[in-house]
Amino acid sequence: LCLVLMAGFCLAEAGMEDKSLAIGSEVLRIEIQPALYPAGESVQALVCVTADAERVLLSPGDTLTIVLDRASGDLAGYDPAVLVNSSAVTPGDFQVWGHPGTNTVTVAYRSSPKSLSRGASFCLRLAFQSHHLANPGGLRLEWTRGGGAPGPYTVVSKRLALPVVD
Repeated sequence: LCLVLMAGFCLAEAGMEDKSLAIGSEVLRIEIQPALYPAGESVQALVCVTADAERVLLSPGDTLTIVLDRASGDLAGYDPAVLVNSSAVTPGDFQVWGHPGTNTVTVAYRSSPKSLSRGASFCLRLAFQSHHLANPGGLRLEWTRGGGAPGPYTVVSKRLALPVVD
């Protein structure tokens, strides 16, 4: 089944797109709100990362990098304050920096090791100028474990839809 938009794009049926990043048994579920963006407008997106395992250990140097496809638009800014829904992790545990010229924002975990329990989350607000033409768009998320350590690290990435519609 498929939802066909006026622009002629076909999007996966709700719930069909795999929105998770996994390293071993630790799984993060990614949600992006809203699901569709009007063409040629200044818009905001909320990108939320939720623990979808019994626990997800956050360690200093772990990062989540978000890269907005040029087909979706141009990054205009981001809120450096991370929104947190967790009994263990606080907004001060994170540092956010961005590079609008490359459509990239990185969220780094900077505190002592802590676990996100199932359902705990953190979110980031992005602002961008959506592309002037309707298109399927998207963004890429990259989860890097151990990025702050001198030893080996692990990187997983996923591209998610971020459609721009008329």
